[in-house]
Amino acid sequence: MSRGRQSPEAPRVLLAVVLLCAAVGSRSLFAQNLRSDFLVAQLWCELDPLVQEPGQTYPLPQEAAVKQILSEAQFVFGGMLYGFDFVYTPADPARGVAERFELTPVAEIPWGDPRLRVLQTRTDGSRLIASLLYSLAPFQERWKQSWDSNLFPTATGRGSGSYYGGFPQKLASYRDAIKEAIRGYLRARVYNRPREVTGEVALQGSPSTIIESGEYFTTVTVKLKLDRIEPYRVY
Repeated sequence: MSRGRQSPEAPRVLLAVVLLCAAVGSRSLFAQNLRSDFLVAQLWCELDPLVQEPGQTYPLPQEAAVKQILSEAQFVFGGMLYGFDFVYTPADPARGVAERFELTPVAEIPWGDPRLRVLQTRTDGSRLIASLLYSLAPFQERWKQSWDSNLFPTATGRGSGSYYGGFPQKLASYRDAIKEAIRGYLRARVYNRPREVTGEVALQGSPSTIIESGEYFTTVTVKLKLDRIEPYRVY
């Protein structure tokens, strides 16, 4: 398939995805990458959130809700396709070292990218739920194939963010979940607390987020490329 052209079967494939999503109504479908040339996810936005931004109309108009979902999709699809660089310093109270975690996108999905599309939306109570698809260019397929390699281990983590902080804290719960996935993987395999760990991490499927007890709780599954595990030096 040449770059920028759609194969004859593509419309049928997309229609099948949409119909299957409507029939099954399952988030788990969107945790799978059904083909190598596109990614799928299902994300939601609250139409009547507890935290209201100055000047914003409430309940949120659908256009504003879709815009927020697309912003979230940039993070999710970028994390699934390109991944993130990370630097992690575990907390070490005995040494007076505070935990530090930096997560930097390797590359980003640009705003307005025509490859990112909303397949369908539906409301569930006060939420707008959107099914999204990101079509991959040939060079992006190679990125995805590299992360699909069985050489890289997987890990799962659950992170949180304050519900009262609004949408930025929902994204913070994603980052916290990624950190916890890395932390859990290391704790089971590195017995001496490291001074610093660097590497890359990629999302495997769409994160799952719930609201409970005033917190966003997000669960992610990731793949890891560990570059360096630096121990503390003993003199």
